[in-house]
This record gives sequence, C-alpha cells and structure tokens, in this order.
Amino acid sequence: MNENLLRVKKNSPEKGFDKVPNHIIQGLSDLTDISYRVFMFLHSQGKEYHPSYVNIAKRLHKSTSAIARAVKELKNKGYLEISPVSKSHFWILKEQP
Repeated sequence: MNENLLRVKKNSPEKGFDKVPNHIIQGLSDLTDISYRVFMFLHSQGKEYHPSYVNIAKRLHKSTSAIARAVKELKNKGYLEISPVSKSHFWILKEQP
C-alpha cells in the first residue's frame, strides 16, 4: 500500500458542505495558506478519506511537494496526528493543537 495514502477521521456525516465552527477557523490563523487549505480540504471529506498527496495536489491545484510541506506543518503544529495502521497510516485532524 502507498505510504502517501491518508485516512482522515471526522464527525461530519453531511455531504456537499461542511460546517466548520468559528473557533476552528480562528484557531488556524497561525498556518500558512496552503496548510490552511489542506486542513479545510481534509476536514470537508468523508469520515474516512483515503487520498494520496497526488490527489490532494490535483484537487487544490498545488504540487505534491507543497502538500507534503503543508502536512508536515499541520503535524508539527499539532493539527494532525498520525497513527500507524498496518502499512498505511491513520490520520486524525484535531480542532485545536
């Protein structure tokens, strides 16, 4: 399995839109623009989403290296937790670091 695959756990079952509380949006002000976009993109996906960096890059019209830097920033600032699961990883978004 590709190590770049992600699984994102979230609690919004609605499709077509995503409700993001104001405290989350305001709390993300310390992120770069691309990291903010990656966070919001992942937050808007289904309960478990399995994109690759390539797929995220295509959806956001950015390079895969930009997505990798954004994911690294999200991890370093505590907005993204990674737990190993078999050969892939389970990625959990956090509302607050």
